Amino acid sequence: MLFSRGKLDRYLHSQNGEPPWALVTGASDGIGRQFADVLASRGFNVIIHGRNAQKVQLVIDDLSRAHPNRAFRALIANAVHCSTGGHSPLLEALLRPLDDLNLTVLVNNAGGADPSLRPLQHISSAELASNILLNATFPTLLTARLLPLLMRHEPSLVLNVGSMSDAALPLTAAYSASKAYLACLSAQLRREMMLEGRDVEVLCVRLGTTTGTALNKTPPSFFMPDAKTVAEAALESVGCGRAIELGAGGMMACSALLAAIR
Repeated sequence: MLFSRGKLDRYLHSQNGEPPWALVTGASDGIGRQFADVLASRGFNVIIHGRNAQKVQLVIDDLSRAHPNRAFRALIANAVHCSTGGHSPLLEALLRPLDDLNLTVLVNNAGGADPSLRPLQHISSAELASNILLNATFPTLLTARLLPLLMRHEPSLVLNVGSMSDAALPLTAAYSASKAYLACLSAQLRREMMLEGRDVEVLCVRLGTTTGTALNKTPPSFFMPDAKTVAEAALESVGCGRAIELGAGGMMACSALLAAIR
């Protein structure tokens, strides 16, 4: 990724005169919003997912001004509620309006960790379940539902936003385990697409600490890039030929770790 140009433009193709669309989950703030901005700047129309309709509309208004030649749609859904008990009827109803779009890119970005960093036994069952539903169940159900659409519009891309915490970071049990699941899901799904002869790239980008998000307003630095830098670097990873890639924040964190070891 450091020396090669990404291949995102491969998925920027029309079909039957319909322009390409990308769906970004968790796009009302932080990295997700920046993913949407970068994708729009690269020529994609973008579906903005979030659970707060007012915040999503503000994002759409801002992006419409910044990219007047792009189209945007809102997808309002609580990821946890959609995933509880495998709630397929609710998810189906929310996604059915997308079936008429030339969807070529899905970015599974929605997710979140417990900022209080508590041991597993100190976290309630409800909190644990909610975290797992958000970080693992929701992207799985969403991808399964949209995969036939992505296959119909090949070549297409599924980009899963992972985390370096999947290496068993202490005090983030549910989050770390969910991100490890997401990385495994990405590798398995990539192999399934290859076995079926499908032209669907599946990539999990493992990110490190990022600023410019709802929970982190620290000034950016070499070791802690802002959300825009991370989104751009993650999208440049497309076409790297791997199922799991270390993103911008991860590379910088690794550089810091190597420097400390030396």
